[in-house]
Amino acid sequence: EKSAATSWGRGMCEKFDEVVTFSRETQIRSLPLYASRNRTPTRSLLGCSLYTASHAKQGVLLLGSAEEDAFRSRPVELIKVLVSQLGLLLETARVYRRMEGQAATDGLTGLYNRRSFEQKLLDEILRAERSKSELSLLFLDIDHFKKLNDGYGHVAGDEVLKQLAALLRKLSRGMDS
Repeated sequence: EKSAATSWGRGMCEKFDEVVTFSRETQIRSLPLYASRNRTPTRSLLGCSLYTASHAKQGVLLLGSAEEDAFRSRPVELIKVLVSQLGLLLETARVYRRMEGQAATDGLTGLYNRRSFEQKLLDEILRAERSKSELSLLFLDIDHFKKLNDGYGHVAGDEVLKQLAALLRKLSRGMDS
């Protein structure tokens, strides 16, 4: 049922240009997402497309009401303004999350930077103390790394670091990284 609703939502996202309203319960019952087990029947449904600042469609907000014709022109105009702001807020949150991830990791290797590593280490120490479990920490040193950098250049050294980081990610459990 969840996958049907998800694919229906994707389809509706493609079909809604801006705002679509359904004002009769018979229209709403014909929609695949309609749930007859609702205690209060939905008699009005409004769908608004969510857009990014660059006008890319990113989803649809569906609002339902037990009243017939609940979404007349005045509420619809207000909802359109709110939905435009919601679209921008969602995009801002997505950008913030991506930047937060970039700030916590090294750009070359994708591994945690020192500040993030120290915070994760403290969190793990406290968790181990609370659960009275053991904690292991692995330190690595790449032998003769300076010679590699000096002899073959920083591009070669960067490649060694990237490959080592990829190997560590591959060999570790998700909870270990």
